[in-house]
Amino acid sequence: MYKAAISADPGHQGALLNYAGLLAKWGQGYHLPEALYKQALRVNPSQLVVRNNFASMLHHAMHRLDEAEKLYRETLELQPSYIPVLINLGLLLEQRQKHEDAEAMYGRALALDPAATIPSSAETVSCLYLRSCRN
Repeated sequence: MYKAAISADPGHQGALLNYAGLLAKWGQGYHLPEALYKQALRVNPSQLVVRNNFASMLHHAMHRLDEAEKLYRETLELQPSYIPVLINLGLLLEQRQKHEDAEAMYGRALALDPAATIPSSAETVSCLYLRSCRN
């Protein structure tokens, strides 16, 4: 279905995003999902969900941290209040042992969503809170 949609319209954002995500989750390699994310960004470079999902794949699945960090930061330049990227960049910075920088990202996310109503936000902010309470 996604292949047909992309064949009919190579710039179909939904098909590109969903097919890339599906392939990445199947774990069949990351070459094709990466190409699909890049194609989606060529069509619409400011698409936040595509940027976040691509950076997340680079980060978590492919372990290409420099590229992921660059894409997260570029996304925040487009939309500084995009909570999923604030959290994902925070996680990447934690992984790199840049705890103060990570806390700054989490703090920004928490300031934007004080009740932590976004599921990933709630989990991350809870972890941050518990860690800071132990110190």
